[in-house]
Amino acid sequence: MSVLKTFTGLSISRSFGLVAILAAVVTIASVAVTLNQARIDMLDLKRAEVKNAVEAAASTVNAYVAKVEKGELKDADAQKLALDAIANARFDDGNYFFVIRYDGTNIAHANAKLVGTDMSPLKDPTGKLFVKELTDTARLKGAGFADYMWVKTGDKDPSPKISYVVGVPKWQWAIGTGMHVHAVDASFHGLIKEVAVVLVPLTLLLLGLVIYLSRRASGMLRTVSGNMSMLAAGDLKAPIAYQERQDEVGSMARALVVFRDAALMKQQVEAEKAQAEADAGEQRRAADTQRSLNEAQRGEEAKK
Repeated sequence: MSVLKTFTGLSISRSFGLVAILAAVVTIASVAVTLNQARIDMLDLKRAEVKNAVEAAASTVNAYVAKVEKGELKDADAQKLALDAIANARFDDGNYFFVIRYDGTNIAHANAKLVGTDMSPLKDPTGKLFVKELTDTARLKGAGFADYMWVKTGDKDPSPKISYVVGVPKWQWAIGTGMHVHAVDASFHGLIKEVAVVLVPLTLLLLGLVIYLSRRASGMLRTVSGNMSMLAAGDLKAPIAYQERQDEVGSMARALVVFRDAALMKQQVEAEKAQAEADAGEQRRAADTQRSLNEAQRGEEAKK
């Protein structure tokens, strides 16, 4: 009840301000939810791109596996050709593929220093054995995503990365690639700026319009209230503003005009009545005076 009393006791200008604030909050909240969903959609899109790229690379490798099974290529030659194809492949502005054996040995990577090394003991800054997670995913599930921290080429510090791997059981390979989340975040921040360029001016325009309208409404109501006070004080000659308006304020003003005209009519009637009574009194006094004079005159004549 106390909250309801607080709202019902608000002035017109504060009511306008409250509506404006609520509208701004709802708008910002809606935009925030929409932007959050947009980021999720952007991540899902990138995940799909990564998955499709890895599946395409795995198809290339499996084609060489099929040639070995058909006797068209020796196993060692097929593996070399497959690794050359994977190692030289690039997509999405320089993104690369990696190939890791199930035992953790890297056999293809954009960083040549990693090729031939056992990466299974590697941990990211959170302590996750991410290479083991990648190889286990490929070996046990056949394919899947894994998230971890990794240093992007050209960067110094590790950043969140999401990778997708596909297993090649015949050769015990895990073929994969990934995306750094900050690439999506960079696009997301760009989207936020674009939205802000539109949303901030519109919000400020809304607030400015509400302030203008509230002040104008308050000003008109104060003027009408002043007219009512003057009428109540008996000043029936005071002009009444906003009679020409076709809104609620105009209706109030015209109602005051009707009240003023009725008061003027009553005042006029009362004045005419008072004048009539005064004239009648004057006539009675004149008649009384004349009657007294006549009686006095008759008295004088009787003495003679």
